[in-house]
Amino acid sequence: MKNGLSGMLSSACYVLKLLVELSYYTHRNLFIGTLPTELGSLSLLTYLDISHNPMYGAFPSELGNLKELTILHLKSNNFTGTVPTEIGNLKELTELDLMENDFTGMLQLPRCVLNALEGSLPTELGSLALLTYLDLGYNNFAGTLPSQIGGLLALSKLNLENNLFSRSLPSWIGDLKDLKTLWTNNNYFKGPLPFKLGKLTSLISLDISGNGFTGMFPSWIGNFKNLTFLHLQDNGFIGTFSSEIENNLNLMDFCVSNNNFTGIILQEIETAWTCI
Repeated sequence: MKNGLSGMLSSACYVLKLLVELSYYTHRNLFIGTLPTELGSLSLLTYLDISHNPMYGAFPSELGNLKELTILHLKSNNFTGTVPTEIGNLKELTELDLMENDFTGMLQLPRCVLNALEGSLPTELGSLALLTYLDLGYNNFAGTLPSQIGGLLALSKLNLENNLFSRSLPSWIGDLKDLKTLWTNNNYFKGPLPFKLGKLTSLISLDISGNGFTGMFPSWIGNFKNLTFLHLQDNGFIGTFSSEIENNLNLMDFCVSNNNFTGIILQEIETAWTCI
């Protein structure tokens, strides 16, 4: 529905205790202010979308009361601070989109004590077990990746782009066998890619550009027969391309510039790809 609404979020909605869907998102709305804590009283809510508004302030911990919530989109606002531990109470979530905000710190889940130096976590993993879509892009998350993400085996999309994550890319990402999209571009990851990533044979889109990855060109990428989008540029990879990647007829967008690759790419393959 096309509207042109603006101003602070009205408190009128929060008396509608039977509300199951609430969306403030259209490209013509312009809501401002902070998220009211009263949102947490809408206990039957399954869908909440506040994307593309200039809202600010903290992520209210009261949203952790929305136990029936399956979709939570807060994309393209100006939210700040850490993601509260109560997010782990939303066990029915299938989509979580926090992209393009100013969240900081480590992503937290219930009863998890985060060590910012080592990234160590207790064994309470995968508390959002139904999650299929996790978008944390364009924030200020830092440190190592929280290992509980490795328990989210239903994930089909994991977007970590444009954050401050560092150290090596953890091997447990290779356990997320249903992943179709993995974007870790423009972080501070370094070192070789874990061989276990070769198990992600369902991948369609892989972007690991703009990091400090090193080592030989990962030949196991040639096993990703469904891959259409592959960006490896702006890293420190070396070696030659495997024949398998040259034979991938589905690959449409392949960028490998600003590495230390050697060898020749077949002319007919080069013309099929949008960038080299």
